[in-house]
Formats: sequence, structure tokens, C-alpha cells
Amino acid sequence: MSDNGKSYSVQLSSGRRWRYQPSRGTERWVERFSSFLGIDAGEDISFPTIAILPSPDGAGQDIQPKSGSGGVPSEGISRQRLLRRWLPGINLYWQPGSQDMLCVLRSSAGPDSELEQMRYALYPILDGAVCDGGLPLHAALVEREGVGVLLVAASGVGKSTCCKRLPQPWRVLSDDMSLVVPAADGIWQAHPLPTWSAIRAGEATWPCRLNESVPVAALFFLIQSERDGVKRLGRGVSAIGIKDNASICFHYLDRYFQEAHHRPLRRKIFENAAHLTERLPVYALRASLRGRFWEKIDEVLGQEAPLQGGIYSETGGRTCA
Repeated sequence: MSDNGKSYSVQLSSGRRWRYQPSRGTERWVERFSSFLGIDAGEDISFPTIAILPSPDGAGQDIQPKSGSGGVPSEGISRQRLLRRWLPGINLYWQPGSQDMLCVLRSSAGPDSELEQMRYALYPILDGAVCDGGLPLHAALVEREGVGVLLVAASGVGKSTCCKRLPQPWRVLSDDMSLVVPAADGIWQAHPLPTWSAIRAGEATWPCRLNESVPVAALFFLIQSERDGVKRLGRGVSAIGIKDNASICFHYLDRYFQEAHHRPLRRKIFENAAHLTERLPVYALRASLRGRFWEKIDEVLGQEAPLQGGIYSETGGRTCA
């Protein structure tokens, strides 16, 4: 491990914590990765650790855990019953039931390959969030006066365009991906995730602050349209749409997502999507290029009960916590 004691902590509203810990040779990688996530350095050793290690052989997918200099260290993780997952650019190793993980970087050809590694290095965070009842979503996260809404859509539908058109006091926290998790008080909180395509192009407009979150008032499935409009969606349609959107996030992270060993994860994603629709209202939002679509959101937020001090019931009202 690195002898400088520096690590970078991720803290979600669900209560789950991690720290990304560099080893000798990965300090610059971890520092750059953490800057894109907007997380700070610290020395808290109580969090479960995702240790970032360089490739022991400089290449190849057949990297085997081994002790000794240059290999995967055995301290903190026993080689007994070690599970593994190969993702593009990285290998992950962990023990059943443990949150500690080794992330071994395979050889990188340049900055673009490094950014891909960083995107896949978020896999433990997204997987852990699903275990806690949450979901990663292809969704812009926007906030007004401390209350957030999610604009849910696949790439290319217009999330970033809508974000650029929002007037004050709206604030954009993320324009591409977000992580929504249930907090201890029963309110769903949303965290921003990086827009990797914008980082790669050097055009990141809104810096990510992964550890910051806002309570979610509603989800809106974004639809390109000639006229602005909004329509409440039923729970069944909403749950399927949310499940499909969240599944896309894992499709691009893990090409084996559809295989049998991922069935528990796929089932959990659907269960979480169904539970989310019990607590939050979901709408279809038609947004035009010249209209004032945010006024449709304002109308919805004005009809829903405030978030503070309670959670939404199935009928869209509030029940006191």
C-alpha cells in the first residue's frame, strides 16, 4: 500500500461508506479519479477499502491474486475463496460477504483508456447502492431551493440541453447519471455521478460532487416534443421504465449482465424500482427546444406535498415520519 496514508472517501446518504486507497504506482490515478468524483482526501481507516493496484504483469486478463512484491497483496484480504470480476481495464477481487475489494488496473494505453478504467472503478459503488435499495440512473439531477428532481432519459434525448436552459434558481448537479438511494429517514436522496464523455472531451460544465445529495421530490421521464407538457405515470409503467433505465447503467459496465449469475442483481434492480415508485411520483415530461418546460415541473412540485419531515405515500400525499 501507499505509505502516505492518503485515501479518498465516498459517503452515501444510505449510510454506506468506502475509501479508495492508492498503492505505490497508482497515487496519480487515484488522485485524478477522485478529482472527477469531487471527493476529498482523508485518513479515515474505518471505511471499507477499495485498494487500487497496478497490474502485476503489465497486461492481460489472466491476472491471478498472489502475494509478494508486484502482485496482489494478501494483507486485508485472504486468498482463500477469493471472488473476481473482470471489467474492461480492471480486475476486481473480493471475498464473499466482504466490502473490502482489490481493484487491479490492467495496462493503460493513454488518457482515454484511463478514463474508461475510472468509469468501471465505480462498479462497487453502484452495486453496493443496489444492495442497499438504491439505483443508478441515466438521469440529470437538478435542484431548486434544496429539493431535487431527476430528468430520466437515455443518452441523446436531451438531458444536457434541458440542463443548459434551466434558469435560476435551478441548479444542475449532474447532466447524465445520478445515484438515488433511500436514506434512514425514509426520504430518497440523489447523488450526482460524473459525465465521463464530457470529461473526455474537456467540456465538463457541472463539476461532480459525489458526496453531496439532495432529497428527491419526483422523477420525470424526458421526451422530446414540439410542445411542453407533463403527465402522471402509473406505478407499473414507472417501475418498468426505471428498471430498464437502471439496467442500462450495468449493461455498459459489465457485458455479462444478462447471464445467469447476474439474475439476483437484475431482480434486485426491479424490486428497488418498484419500491421507489411507491414513495415517489413519476411523470412523463414533454420538453420542447423553445418552451419553458421547467414551468411544468414547477406545477407538479406545487401540487405535491413538501418533502421535509415526511415521505410521499402511494397516492402522492405526505405521511409524517
